[in-house]
Amino acid sequence: MHLAELIYLITREIREHSVSKLEAEIKKNEMPVMNALRYINLNSAENISLDFISDYVHMSKSNFCLVFKKIHGISPSAVRRANSSASSDE
Repeated sequence: MHLAELIYLITREIREHSVSKLEAEIKKNEMPVMNALRYINLNSAENISLDFISDYVHMSKSNFCLVFKKIHGISPSAVRRANSSASSDE
């Protein structure tokens, strides 16, 4: 086996391991993130901070944002802004 092939195989293994690790992390945190979204939607009139909502679901702020965006395709802040503008239109 040539060095280039070996480097390619190692890089591919690392990438696949990282992806599967991230997918496992997302799956593990899917329910807390769904609970956070439900809380945000039910309390859209309140000014909910990212610190509060990540504490509410017992996750670090950075991990919460990463998993939330991976699951919903939108950041928690964008959801909060959308809810705020929708409630101010009523």
